[in-house]
Amino acid sequence: MLTLPNWQYIIELRITEMAKKEVVSMLYKPKKVNLEKIKFLRKEKGISLDEMAKMLGYESPNGYYYLEIGRGRFPAETLARVADILQVPITELFFENDIAKMANKNLA
Repeated sequence: MLTLPNWQYIIELRITEMAKKEVVSMLYKPKKVNLEKIKFLRKEKGISLDEMAKMLGYESPNGYYYLEIGRGRFPAETLARVADILQVPITELFFENDIAKMANKNLA
């Protein structure tokens, strides 16, 4: 049986509902591609813009270059292929993943 006064129960219920909404919004928040990390990994692997563009099926490096500088958006298929070429999980190419890793390191 509930022993809390009605007003206290209502407040706790609303706080719980707000927390659920916040968690749901965090789960469905669009993730941002870390363009600097993609560029860094590409250079670290010794892959030129021209080589990357050819591996992705572009006829010239400009198509890929525009994606890497943020002038265009990476299609999901292209981003998956970039992850394969760079030999990293696709999740490594997003900002949120880096932030979570930094937070975990700070807690340890």
